[in-house]
Amino acid sequence: MAHHPVGIVLRRVGYSTIPTMKELSVIGLDDNGECIVPSFTVVRQGYVKYCFEGPLNVCNLNVDEIVFIGSRKVTVNPDISMRPPVVEGLNRRVEISLNGIWPQDKSGFATTYPQYHRNKSILLRF
Repeated sequence: MAHHPVGIVLRRVGYSTIPTMKELSVIGLDDNGECIVPSFTVVRQGYVKYCFEGPLNVCNLNVDEIVFIGSRKVTVNPDISMRPPVVEGLNRRVEISLNGIWPQDKSGFATTYPQYHRNKSILLRF
Protein backbone atom coordinates (compact mmCIF):
# COMPACT_ATOMS: atom_id res chain seq x y z
CA MET A 1 0.00 0.00 0.00
CA ALA A 2 1.21 3.51 -0.83
CA HIS A 3 2.78 5.69 1.84
CA HIS A 4 0.57 8.61 2.94
CA PRO A 5 2.15 12.05 2.26
CA VAL A 6 2.12 12.98 5.99
CA GLY A 7 3.03 9.45 7.10
CA ILE A 8 -0.27 8.71 8.87
CA VAL A 9 -1.21 5.01 8.96
CA LEU A 10 -4.87 3.90 8.96
CA ARG A 11 -5.59 0.73 6.99
CA ARG A 12 -8.39 -0.85 9.01
CA VAL A 13 -11.68 -1.38 7.20
CA GLY A 14 -14.55 0.70 8.58
CA TYR A 15 -12.29 3.32 10.20
CA SER A 16 -12.02 6.91 9.03
CA THR A 17 -10.69 10.25 10.23
CA ILE A 18 -11.80 13.87 10.36
CA PRO A 19 -10.10 15.61 8.61
CA THR A 20 -10.15 12.81 6.05
CA MET A 21 -6.98 11.11 4.88
CA LYS A 22 -7.39 12.92 1.55
CA GLU A 23 -7.72 16.30 3.29
CA LEU A 24 -4.61 15.53 5.36
CA SER A 25 -2.63 14.84 2.19
CA VAL A 26 -3.74 18.23 0.82
CA ILE A 27 -2.75 19.97 4.08
CA GLY A 28 0.65 18.29 3.80
CA LEU A 29 3.73 19.02 5.86
CA ASP A 30 4.77 22.48 6.98
CA ASP A 31 8.34 23.83 6.93
CA ASN A 32 9.09 22.00 10.20
CA GLY A 33 7.99 18.64 8.77
CA GLU A 34 4.77 18.64 10.81
CA CYS A 35 1.09 18.38 9.91
CA ILE A 36 -0.77 20.33 12.59
CA VAL A 37 -4.58 20.09 12.62
CA PRO A 38 -6.89 22.02 15.00
CA SER A 39 -8.68 18.82 16.05
CA PHE A 40 -8.57 15.17 15.02
CA THR A 41 -11.31 12.55 15.06
CA VAL A 42 -11.10 8.79 14.57
CA VAL A 43 -14.37 7.06 13.67
CA ARG A 44 -15.38 3.43 13.41
CA GLN A 45 -18.70 3.57 11.62
CA GLY A 46 -21.56 2.28 13.74
CA TYR A 47 -19.43 1.87 16.88
CA VAL A 48 -17.57 4.85 18.28
CA LYS A 49 -16.09 8.26 17.56
CA TYR A 50 -12.97 9.63 19.30
CA CYS A 51 -12.65 13.45 19.14
CA PHE A 52 -9.21 14.73 20.12
CA GLU A 53 -9.43 18.51 20.67
CA GLY A 54 -6.66 21.03 20.37
CA PRO A 55 -3.78 21.36 17.93
CA LEU A 56 -2.33 17.97 17.07
CA ASN A 57 0.62 16.95 14.90
CA VAL A 58 -0.62 13.94 12.92
CA CYS A 59 2.65 13.46 11.02
CA ASN A 60 3.72 9.78 11.20
CA LEU A 61 0.76 8.93 13.46
CA ASN A 62 0.05 5.18 13.33
CA VAL A 63 -3.66 5.01 14.20
CA ASP A 64 -3.66 1.22 13.59
CA GLU A 65 -1.28 0.72 16.55
CA ILE A 66 -2.82 3.34 18.86
CA VAL A 67 -6.63 3.10 18.56
CA PHE A 68 -8.46 -0.19 19.12
CA ILE A 69 -12.22 -0.53 18.89
CA GLY A 70 -13.65 -3.94 19.64
CA SER A 71 -16.71 -5.60 21.05
CA ARG A 72 -17.54 -3.88 24.36
CA LYS A 73 -14.07 -2.31 24.57
CA VAL A 74 -12.36 0.82 23.25
CA THR A 75 -8.69 1.57 23.91
CA VAL A 76 -6.23 4.33 23.04
CA ASN A 77 -2.49 3.80 23.62
CA PRO A 78 -2.86 0.23 24.96
CA ASP A 79 0.88 -0.34 25.43
CA ILE A 80 1.81 1.76 28.47
CA SER A 81 5.53 1.53 27.70
CA MET A 82 4.95 3.14 24.27
CA ARG A 83 2.72 6.02 25.46
CA PRO A 84 4.01 9.48 24.63
CA PRO A 85 4.02 12.17 27.33
CA VAL A 86 0.62 13.68 28.18
CA VAL A 87 -0.69 16.03 25.46
CA GLU A 88 1.63 14.53 22.81
CA GLY A 89 0.22 12.36 20.07
CA LEU A 90 -3.11 10.85 21.07
CA ASN A 91 -2.25 10.81 24.80
CA ARG A 92 -4.60 13.70 25.55
CA ARG A 93 -8.17 14.46 26.55
CA VAL A 94 -10.67 12.83 24.26
CA GLU A 95 -14.41 12.91 23.86
CA ILE A 96 -15.74 9.43 23.11
CA SER A 97 -19.18 9.02 21.52
CA LEU A 98 -20.63 5.51 21.51
CA ASN A 99 -23.11 4.69 18.75
CA GLY A 100 -25.81 2.03 18.97
CA ILE A 101 -24.57 0.76 22.33
CA TRP A 102 -27.20 -0.68 24.65
CA PRO A 103 -27.01 -2.74 27.84
CA GLN A 104 -26.64 -6.49 27.35
CA ASP A 105 -27.97 -9.33 29.42
CA LYS A 106 -25.70 -12.10 30.70
CA SER A 107 -26.03 -14.03 27.44
CA GLY A 108 -24.70 -11.05 25.45
CA PHE A 109 -27.95 -9.99 23.81
CA ALA A 110 -29.16 -6.39 23.92
CA THR A 111 -31.76 -5.92 26.60
CA THR A 112 -35.28 -5.00 25.56
CA TYR A 113 -36.75 -4.50 29.00
CA PRO A 114 -39.18 -1.57 29.31
CA GLN A 115 -37.00 0.22 31.90
CA TYR A 116 -34.24 0.70 29.28
CA HIS A 117 -36.64 2.08 26.69
CA ARG A 118 -38.06 4.43 29.32
CA ASN A 119 -34.56 5.90 29.80
CA LYS A 120 -33.64 5.96 26.11
CA SER A 121 -34.27 9.72 25.80
CA ILE A 122 -31.94 10.35 28.75
CA LEU A 123 -29.21 8.14 27.28
CA LEU A 124 -29.36 9.90 23.92
CA ARG A 125 -28.51 13.27 25.53
CA PHE A 126 -25.03 12.10 26.53
